[in-house]
Amino acid sequence: MTRAAGSRELRHVVAVAHANIALIKYWGKYSDARGEHQAPATPSIALALAELTTTTSLTRIGGGADVIRLDGSTARGRERGRITDYLQLWRDHGLIEGRFRVESASNFDRSAGMASSASGFAALATALSAFVPGGLSTQRLSRLARLGSGSAARSITGALSALPAGRDPAARLLVPAEKVPWGMVVCQVDAPRKKTGSRDGMRHTKGTSPYYAAWLAQCKRDYNSLLAVLRLTPGSGSAGQPRARVNLSQAGPLIEANCLTMHACMQAARPALLYWQPATLALMQATAQWREQRHCVYFTIDAGAHVFLVCERAALPLIARLARRVPSVVRVIPSLPGGPARIIDAQ
Repeated sequence: MTRAAGSRELRHVVAVAHANIALIKYWGKYSDARGEHQAPATPSIALALAELTTTTSLTRIGGGADVIRLDGSTARGRERGRITDYLQLWRDHGLIEGRFRVESASNFDRSAGMASSASGFAALATALSAFVPGGLSTQRLSRLARLGSGSAARSITGALSALPAGRDPAARLLVPAEKVPWGMVVCQVDAPRKKTGSRDGMRHTKGTSPYYAAWLAQCKRDYNSLLAVLRLTPGSGSAGQPRARVNLSQAGPLIEANCLTMHACMQAARPALLYWQPATLALMQATAQWREQRHCVYFTIDAGAHVFLVCERAALPLIARLARRVPSVVRVIPSLPGGPARIIDAQ
């Protein structure tokens, strides 16, 4: 029998969350006189993808240690430590008690620049929230998810969401999934497992790139510009009622330019942080050619080699067909916007 979220009698919960891909990028940790925080130095806007999901089951257990399994295998080393530390953070905040068995699986590649940590920690945080008596507000849950992975804050709200910069921000929903006029085509390219994760890459970029300060300033301008295209103000949410069909020809150049500015900053780090592969460049060049053929499509790339193509919903099948023709593209996933993280079972 399923019980209400927050019940002390709960033994088992399953939650699902969507990966989100930033249109205006989060790259850099916020720091102040107290040091660096698990919070963004840049404001960001992202689109959650219905087809990229992480499902996490959480079961209360006896014994002295948490059990962690990722994609069917026992987690070890850094991966295990990151999750056990996160569970302990919830215990230290007095939100949960006891030990848990965590089983998490994503339907896409991990550690590849496809936001698996965002959906993973959002799903875990959502499952944990069911064990909190009285539950948690969306804002507090977003803040807690961010402490596991910065981008996870946006997977809590899903759809088209923003995460302001600052010491302790929460994501806010800009446009619900059903009202977002765009989709994305995920283009997975032939690439090795990336050696430098986002957290380490951010620190390296901040410490060594001569363009880091310029990146912070430009990202803030790009964030406000995209909000203006969406007809939203920095403090508004979905109540801002953006137009039913936001002009992608206005938003697209901002999305591409912000992506390229971030990668320029990363590539100027010493040594350079270069995630791209030949197929990455081929897709970037192909996107420009498709626009010359009057297809409204724009690319963005996170901290990895894979390319995400933003287009109108109706154009998703066509853009997916075009992407499959590009050499060394190994998987193409057209996706509509995804909704918020949610509990799908509680017993």
